[in-house]
Amino acid sequence: MVPLLVMGVYMAWNQQRTGYFHFSSITEINLLHYNAAGVVRQLEGPAAEESWVAQVLREADAKADFAARQQVIQQKSEAVLLAHPWVYARQHLTGMVAFFLDPGRFDISEFLGLEPLKGGGLLAQVRTGGLWGAVRQLPLGQLAALLVVLLANTTRVVLAAWGFCQLGRGPREWQVARWLAVGLLVYLALLTGPLGAARFLMPAWPLLLGLALMGMRGPAAKLTANGASL
Repeated sequence: MVPLLVMGVYMAWNQQRTGYFHFSSITEINLLHYNAAGVVRQLEGPAAEESWVAQVLREADAKADFAARQQVIQQKSEAVLLAHPWVYARQHLTGMVAFFLDPGRFDISEFLGLEPLKGGGLLAQVRTGGLWGAVRQLPLGQLAALLVVLLANTTRVVLAAWGFCQLGRGPREWQVARWLAVGLLVYLALLTGPLGAARFLMPAWPLLLGLALMGMRGPAAKLTANGASL
């Protein structure tokens, strides 16, 4: 409860300073530039997305105060999402899958200072059907490394699912623990939504790894039992 209390006090302080009850303006930034803009991009293309975002920002910047500006961004973005709920739902679900499986191309490229892909990142190009073109831009060595990481990530998720099932057969405290772990993982994936990427999984990575290790216990225990019986 302490973090929630601190967050509430900070939001109230922001309201006193700006007239807008909020924790961070990143909420409206993501809502405009990623959530709503992603829908416009998928429906009408990159040019229409840039034009729409610029129009919303012009209208928002014309407001006299910060609170009115943020409310314009919120209203315009929510109108797009409500008008195309299924398009956005697919993007949100795709981002949640990427949250668990993303091999981290963007993070690796930023860390090593590699050239960015033309047309945006892999996830952005999935939405517009340009994934194959984006993959063809990657050097073979980088592509091979990303495929290996993707395979490892997929294997970890499968083992984690099996570990979740294994914990269900244990003591009651294990059964409670598995729901807490999965609940936190799904909560973070749900919050991240269309922005799902490898770096956002890092805070919860130990939980996923722990479930995966529990998933490995089943086959290992079975092999040990078979060896003992022989």
